[in-house]
Amino acid sequence: MVRIDDRVDPAVAAAADAGKGAKSPAGRNAAIDLLRGGSMLYIVGFWHLLGYVDGIDGYKNAVTYPLTIAVLGLFTLMAGCLAGRREVRGFSDLLKYYRARAIRILPPYALALVLFVPTGLLQWPDVGRGLLLLPAFDGQPLRTLWFVNVLVVGYLLAPLLLLLRHRLLAAGVGRGWALAVVAGCSVVALALLVRLCPGLDPRFTLYFPAFATGLLLANPLLDPQRGALSRLQRVILTVLAVAAVAFTLGVEGRDFETSLRSLPMATILPALMVLAATRRWHGLNLPGWMQAVSYASYFMYLFHRPILRVVTDTAVGLGAPQPWPLLLILLALGMPLVVVITLWGQCLYDQSLKASSRAANHSAASTPPPVR
Repeated sequence: MVRIDDRVDPAVAAAADAGKGAKSPAGRNAAIDLLRGGSMLYIVGFWHLLGYVDGIDGYKNAVTYPLTIAVLGLFTLMAGCLAGRREVRGFSDLLKYYRARAIRILPPYALALVLFVPTGLLQWPDVGRGLLLLPAFDGQPLRTLWFVNVLVVGYLLAPLLLLLRHRLLAAGVGRGWALAVVAGCSVVALALLVRLCPGLDPRFTLYFPAFATGLLLANPLLDPQRGALSRLQRVILTVLAVAAVAFTLGVEGRDFETSLRSLPMATILPALMVLAATRRWHGLNLPGWMQAVSYASYFMYLFHRPILRVVTDTAVGLGAPQPWPLLLILLALGMPLVVVITLWGQCLYDQSLKASSRAANHSAASTPPPVR
């Protein structure tokens, strides 16, 4: 759901190569595209899609609940990795960071809030609350879009932590000590939010450590050539991953989503998956359709529910029986529509941003210098 390099637009190449193997465009990590695309298909095409079909029960169970926690932790960790590869050296970088993230994330999120209303997924008062990010703090999280709220709050904290890291390194503090201090400040920030906001969505507490891990370990996790972890470190991480899964034994049902016992699994398992994938599949030839799904993953997450709701209501209105015929319609028609519509929307939005940037640069270049 998060792009590693916003400057690269692989959508045209992905669409042209759909169905056949293709090298990921320059500047993109094939392993990250695979993890992101596969995880998005799991969330949209399984975890959420089956909720539109009556008569299929049991798919949320002791296996799929923790798997979903790990998948959402993976999204969050990759978002932190994106933030961690940026340099924030001063106040001007801070403002540039906030502006870039706001332009990239908030307008599509606002549109999703609006589209959730006519499809019956939200009410109009929820739109205003969502725009102000209140659902992350008032104990009334939004359906599905709560995850975007979690990411936005993480992005608000990220440049402050990056600025602190830069200042520590500039002062001559060793990298290990600098990371330890920033990690400690992350824990303090999280504790303060929990203390000051009794209505804080407990899932923020669950997933913010994954975001902070990606923020602090972006280079070792994403780049096999730069800051690679040693074999001993990988072994330790694997042991910790097994321990993290064992730590959730006894947690049942929806308690996985709010229990702090899920926190190690939401952080360590995604870190292990990214670590292994980037070293084994960095140059993988991905099918074009998987590149397209990865590229459009943010729009897929935002808009899949309204699209699937319209397809479901139309099919049921035409007399499609449940559960299996409706499920087949959602898989054969609904999912392709989600991919095509959201890919088109992502391309259109990125093209509009690029056109706006070019226009602004042209205007700045054509402005005559002031007369002295």
